[in-house]
Amino acid sequence: MDITYDKSTDTCVIRFNQRSVMHSGELTPGIIADYDKEGAIIRLEMLDASKMIVSPSTLNLNITFSIE
Repeated sequence: MDITYDKSTDTCVIRFNQRSVMHSGELTPGIIADYDKEGAIIRLEMLDASKMIVSPSTLNLNITFSIE
């Protein structure tokens, strides 16, 4: 997973894997999801990220995996 913030465009991108994008759709105003050919979300893009995230250049990331 890669998370990038571009200050010049004020966008934050979360990429879950390197699969090819088949189509995109806006989940909510300012949040765009890219989907692979199976329909799984492979990338999220937040436009105007500084309005959604207090400090997009210093994000803290917490991930919890549950393996059954």
